[in-house]
Amino acid sequence: MMTELAIRIYPALVWRALPDRDAIVANGNSLLDEGHVACANIISEVVSRFAWMAKRDKGMEAVALLITDSALKEDANSGLSALHPCGEPAIASMQGGFGQ
Repeated sequence: MMTELAIRIYPALVWRALPDRDAIVANGNSLLDEGHVACANIISEVVSRFAWMAKRDKGMEAVALLITDSALKEDANSGLSALHPCGEPAIASMQGGFGQ
């Protein structure tokens, strides 16, 4: 379980996108309940342009910016493949200090 102190010392930010708001909210709530993240900032709708399976396309997705501890990044990313329709979701994360 994450502690407030750990977040202040070793923060990490994870970006993830899912097909719709309901999916990203449910995923964020699950990660909060499991203690894998301290905060889930939800962006309800973004336009995504992408190249996938030799085809260029666009679509609407929902995004979450997740604040977690760097030691829990992998836990925060677990299970995402099962939620994403392509099975290979893009997950971006970075470490750093807040206010530094």
